[in-house]
Amino acid sequence: MNNEQNYIEDLIARSLAGETTKEDEANLTAWIDLSEKNGSQFQKLKRAFELSDAFYKKAKIEPELDIDKEWNHFLKQIDSGKADKVRSLNPVNTYSLLLRVAAVLVLAVGSWFAINYFISANKTTLIETADATREVTLPDGTQITLNKNSQLSYTVDFGKDTRNVTLTGEAFFEVVRDPKKPFIIKANEVTVQVLGTSFNVMAYDSEKQLQVVVATGTVKLSVASINQEIILQAGERGVFARAQKQLSQLTNADINFLAWC
Repeated sequence: MNNEQNYIEDLIARSLAGETTKEDEANLTAWIDLSEKNGSQFQKLKRAFELSDAFYKKAKIEPELDIDKEWNHFLKQIDSGKADKVRSLNPVNTYSLLLRVAAVLVLAVGSWFAINYFISANKTTLIETADATREVTLPDGTQITLNKNSQLSYTVDFGKDTRNVTLTGEAFFEVVRDPKKPFIIKANEVTVQVLGTSFNVMAYDSEKQLQVVVATGTVKLSVASINQEIILQAGERGVFARAQKQLSQLTNADINFLAWC
């Protein structure tokens, strides 16, 4: 499966789940308009999603219901295209029910979307750079400049309950403030947590030190392996020496720490 197909699958899944940006929707519309086949495929996927979602959401009320009988009835509705009304089911086994809904999607439109949708909570977006920097905007509006030879990753449920990303390399973050959802960066052994501020993180695997320099606001830098944490203010630098397992808080003397951006 090539990168373009992976991208389209992810785009459709996020669109049906209501997790796309305006730019995402524009890209999806452009793909749909490319051919009649694309448009037909999207409509089938959308219909299957709506049917399976309705079936699962209404699985709440009727006790002691014959699951197999109701499921067969649901399959017949899909086959006939009349699945507008779905009887409620008792959620006797949520995991089993999800698998059954996935099976319907497999039968209706093929396995690729079913698998993509039902594991979407664990699917990861990976952004990599090679010989050039890259500007990245996260779903919450946070702006990131990713340095050369760096990687940033986050799951598709980013921003729903948490805002967690993983960084290898170097990046400058301008985090949108959200007191209910702290922004957390995992960089090797170090965790960086903020509410809304701007700062630079250097966490290349080849470097002996991991460094965080705060431009504005406040950042909490913690290392679980040594059970230590520090609070950095604007103009301060946090340094974790990997070999020595030592965490230090210093005044930032390098006024050109963002020269790479």
